[in-house]
Amino acid sequence: NHPVSVAAEVQDFDASELLSQQDIKHNARFIQFARVAARKAYSTAGLEDVAIDPYQIGVSVSSSVGGIESLE
Repeated sequence: NHPVSVAAEVQDFDASELLSQQDIKHNARFIQFARVAARKAYSTAGLEDVAIDPYQIGVSVSSSVGGIESLE
């Protein structure tokens, strides 16, 4: 009953390009999307060759329920 103006199904998503098999196994799919998107944003911004203190950068992702796998 909620109007949606933009929606799309993510198809052919392969998290193994940037995440280990262990990370894939232990992260819900929506977390995998967020982690891959953050990595790509970091790379696109050209930050891979910049000295950045890893304690001064981060990404916050939250969910009130978790992934669909948790509900199932």
